[in-house]
This record gives sequence, C-alpha cells and structure tokens, in this order.
Amino acid sequence: MTADGIGDDADRAGDPGPYTAPVPAFSGLSKAWVEAEAARPDGWELLGVAKGPRELDPRIASAEWVAWARPVSEQANYRAYAIVQGRGESAQSALSGLARALRDIGGR
Repeated sequence: MTADGIGDDADRAGDPGPYTAPVPAFSGLSKAWVEAEAARPDGWELLGVAKGPRELDPRIASAEWVAWARPVSEQANYRAYAIVQGRGESAQSALSGLARALRDIGGR
C-alpha cells in the first residue's frame, strides 16, 4: 500500500488504469455543434441534429440531416421565429447551416 493508503505502488507504476485514456480532440461534429452554440442568440436553445424522416417529429420531414433551434424566452423574438433549421448532407453541414441561420436572425 502507498503512503496515502490508496492502491499499491504496483498499480501506479505500470498500469494507468481504465480511466486514463487520452481525451480525443474535437471531432468535426463537436466543432460544428460548438459553432452553432456560439451563433445562438440570447434566449434560444439548440434542439438537436438528426437524419429524417421521423414519424414522431413532423419538423424533420426529409431524408437529409436537419439541425434546429428555437426561442425559449420573450427576449428571443419568439413571435417572429418558431423554429430555425439548418439542412445538409451530413450532421456537420446541417449544424453549420443552422449556425449561419442563427447569425442571420441576430445571433452572435
């Protein structure tokens, strides 16, 4: 056992353990999500990205990828926009399209 009472020296010397895998860099999808989040106007939320069609959600009605956001507060000019979408051949391109649409309506 080590001086701090946790494990033994053999554990610390050679085996890094199951929770020490390196954290991967942002993938293209993660970067696209961060870009869309950064473009989001105050009072808006990103709802997700999915490939349609979806029977349970009529807002997703095509076979391409769709990313969407909506206003969640009065400061978000919710009467002018119910839902804003970005579409594309990939999840990343849909999120990039959503980011452009959010900037066009007054996002960051």
